[in-house]
Amino acid sequence: MKEPLLASTVPANDENDGIVAVPSRSAAAFSTLPAPTTGTIVKLGEGRLNSSATLANFVGEVQVREGEFALTGVGQIGNAKTAHATVMVFDGASFVTATESGSKLAQYVEFTIIGEGHNGKGAIRDESAVAAGNFFNGGKWTLAGDAMVCTHNEERMGIDESAVIDLAGHTLTLTGDLENKKVYFLIGKVAVKNPPVGDAIVVRDVRLLLQSGEECTFEGSAANVLKFEGPSSSLRLYWNRAKCLPWTVDCYDGMQIIADGKYDYDEYDGTDDYFMGPFYLRGTTKVGSNTKSFIGQGLNLRGYVYGPGGLTVSTSSDDYNSSLMLDCPTNAFEGPVTITGRPYADSTGATRYSSLILNAN
Repeated sequence: MKEPLLASTVPANDENDGIVAVPSRSAAAFSTLPAPTTGTIVKLGEGRLNSSATLANFVGEVQVREGEFALTGVGQIGNAKTAHATVMVFDGASFVTATESGSKLAQYVEFTIIGEGHNGKGAIRDESAVAAGNFFNGGKWTLAGDAMVCTHNEERMGIDESAVIDLAGHTLTLTGDLENKKVYFLIGKVAVKNPPVGDAIVVRDVRLLLQSGEECTFEGSAANVLKFEGPSSSLRLYWNRAKCLPWTVDCYDGMQIIADGKYDYDEYDGTDDYFMGPFYLRGTTKVGSNTKSFIGQGLNLRGYVYGPGGLTVSTSSDDYNSSLMLDCPTNAFEGPVTITGRPYADSTGATRYSSLILNAN
């Protein structure tokens, strides 16, 4: 087996710092010459290496041992299901996407990650400048220890298209660090596997979107926790997408949950946005909808709801109203339920209102 092809570590600077690449290639040259298609690339040194060359046809391994390895320009890594790249991000290092193209940043790439990244900026970090979805499609994220993924993009970052997140018994933290701006992280057609007991995914200062219905799956039970922290965190559901989650959802005081079905009254198919797992309310949790709903449609909490907090049911838009259904007969949350929102005339001319439905059997 060939050893990684090491180049000498160049002096640290903001642009390029230390790389293992093809023979005789300096760190500076790596950004401009055609990228390798095989072999092992190893990032060394505490600085940042910017690679503007595409790695779309690269089927070797990238080892980010120190500092930051950044895809820039129109860079992309991977594009094939059968022969794909692997990326190992070591504790204290970061794999960064900072491209100008957006969209599919990593295709069918298998990542192994650990730690909070270089200077706490995330083991995987998206800094892409484009205001569009930036996605890691297909492939797999495997945690070798507790790890953090961070978005610094004003639109959204996500993982989708039959990808796998293997927590391997560790905690994944999803976070955003754009001050005073709300950023999104999307989990689409993804299988989340091997969660730890307790905090499995922590959402901190980022809006989490769940979508893709039955194609988004979470292994586990109420013993596993989806925990929300920070004043900018919220949970948003697209088109009946919450059925997949059996975990406990831990809500901070003031958190917002939005069911974003966007189907009209006469398009209702009888399937609500619902959660199977428990909800823990630390304070007031706001439940809203972007759905032109009628009674029986909206958000359905089928699991046990408990804690010192309460619920506020309110519309998130003047064009929609909200409804909340509580199914569990043994709910034990201590706070009040408040219903707000203005009447709305749906497409049939009927007047609709925000509502609370108790369906405990």
